[in-house]
Parts: sequence; structure tokens; C-alpha cells
Amino acid sequence: MSNTIVELVVHPLCPFAQRALYTAAFKSVPAQIIHVSLANPEVWFLELNPLGEVPSCKVTRDGQVFKLTESLNISEYFDSFPGPNLYPRLDDGKIDPVAKCIIDVFIKLKVGRFISAFYSTYSSSFTEEEITEIRSSIKEIAGFVEGGNYIMHKLLGKNELTFADLMILPHVERFYAYKDTLTSVLEEVDCSSIWAWYEKLAAEPWAQAHKVPVAQLVNARKLSMTDSFKGLDLPLSLYE
Repeated sequence: MSNTIVELVVHPLCPFAQRALYTAAFKSVPAQIIHVSLANPEVWFLELNPLGEVPSCKVTRDGQVFKLTESLNISEYFDSFPGPNLYPRLDDGKIDPVAKCIIDVFIKLKVGRFISAFYSTYSSSFTEEEITEIRSSIKEIAGFVEGGNYIMHKLLGKNELTFADLMILPHVERFYAYKDTLTSVLEEVDCSSIWAWYEKLAAEPWAQAHKVPVAQLVNARKLSMTDSFKGLDLPLSLYE
């Protein structure tokens, strides 16, 4: 891929952008990281992604430009680079299609459910129905990472890092940062397995490279809950 230039466009505080950042770091992808404001998107960014969403990725290969969007799709592209893989491989080096299907469905259903439930806490109040769903989704994920194991170890029968771990990691990172403000929601919920899983992954060099300071996460959440919030902005000092 020596004739390929990769430009990864992100806002570092966006959890979906972090998915791509973590994957790029894990795979040692030589990507140029470009920060953008989502509150005041520039013209060139909207030309790359008219929806104004991150992550976005511009790949220039042999002079031809490709525009990539969606966190999992961009991350899957990064997984094609040399190095350890996030989809299990068969003996011939090809992606195990059965394992990939199981992981992709898990991300869509289980990780998607956790994300949806967790972000309902970005509100000044929660309904009993929302609290029940949050607690249930936490318990579900906790059951998959018990003992600090990787999240797919039960379903795949092997304990190895996969895309399922990286796709949920930025969201658990925020959950971990906000846990002291969610004590009433977390009553009767044992989060010890999730914390053990998170602390193991967060200590990895590829995670440390793009881990967001807790203060920035907390302040970003506070601002996002105000009526004046228009999206994540720059500079990052706004959240310190």
C-alpha cells in the first residue's frame, strides 16, 4: 500500500471517530489524522462527507480518490493493513466468514442496544422504562466480558480481541467516566466485569494513544445537554 495516502477525519471526542482511531492505532495504519469541528463544519469537510459526520476517510490510491464513511466500514478497511487481525482468520489467512457474521450481528444487536440505552443518560431525567433498559443492557454486556475476557470469547470459543471489543470500547470509556454521576441508575447492577474489561483494554498502547481525558468527556457531556449545543467543536480546550 505504498502508493496509498490515508487521511482520517475525526473529532477526538466523538466515540464513533474513536472507533476508527483505535483501529488505526491497533493496526499501525500510517494515517494522517485531521481534526474537524462538527458545530461549524468547513466546506472541504462537507465535500468529503455531505452529512458532516465523523469518522470520514479520504483514501488516495495511485492518484484516484475514494471517500469512506461509517466507523465500522472505515475500521474494516484499516483491518486490511498488515498486522494482527480483528476478524478471526482461517488457516489460509482469509477472514473466517462464520466468525465475521457472528461478530457483525453482535455489534449490530448487542453493542447497538448498549449504545442506545447508554446515551439515554444524556438527559436531565430518565423514565423508569429507560432505567430498566439501561440496567438490562449493562447486565447483558457484563455477562459477555466476565472475568475481564474479550467480549466474543463465549460465542467464538476463543478469547481474542475482535472488532466487537473496539466498537464498544469508546462507549464504555464514557460510561466509565460518568459512572459516579449515574449511581442511582446503576443501583443493583454489578459493573465489575465491565470495569475489568475496560481497564485491561484502556491500558493497551493503541488505546492510550487516543484515550480521551476524563475531564473532557465529562464537560462534553454537560455541554451536549444544553439547548445551545450545536455539535462538537474545536479547539479541544473548550472542554477542559
